[in-house]
Amino acid sequence: MKKIIAIAGSNNQNSQTCRLLNLWLARMAQLDSTVEYEVLLLRDFYIALCEGCRTCFQQGACPLDRQDDMPRLRQKLRESDVIVFSSSVYCHNMSGIMKNFIDRVAGTAHLPALAGKTGFTLTATSSSGGKFVSDMLRQIQTSFGIRNMDNFIFRSVCDDEAEASDQWARAALEALHYQEGPEEAILVPGA
Repeated sequence: MKKIIAIAGSNNQNSQTCRLLNLWLARMAQLDSTVEYEVLLLRDFYIALCEGCRTCFQQGACPLDRQDDMPRLRQKLRESDVIVFSSSVYCHNMSGIMKNFIDRVAGTAHLPALAGKTGFTLTATSSSGGKFVSDMLRQIQTSFGIRNMDNFIFRSVCDDEAEASDQWARAALEALHYQEGPEEAILVPGA
């Protein structure tokens, strides 16, 4: 079984990013019964702003963890097999809530907590900035020791949600099964 934790960095209650994330992961679970997923909406957690004190780098823990929900989020990440970072494009960059989350997880780049996990990214944009945000999310996953397998970008001006989520599901499953090796591969109908 692959346990996927997806971090949704959007403040919008009717976010296209969250809708796409759920469509994509539901399609993966439909195609492969060993997939289990949970979408964590950052807007539903209290995450204090990083103070840049560097304690996470020097001592391996953040003092703000005593006052917010980051310990729960860190635990979810540690318990997962696959980590997805998703963000809408805000002014040619990731959302502020996603950036704050990443700032608070930055100590992970110096600790092995997420090393060896598999990752994907999903970026949603109305037209531009998608590649920049996608590349940034991929680089962040890599710096955390997450083996990034693919990065999906949705452009609402030209892409279809159902078609895109189906293509992403098939591509992600193929990448995960390839990583597991031929003896673990599961054939995806219609792939």
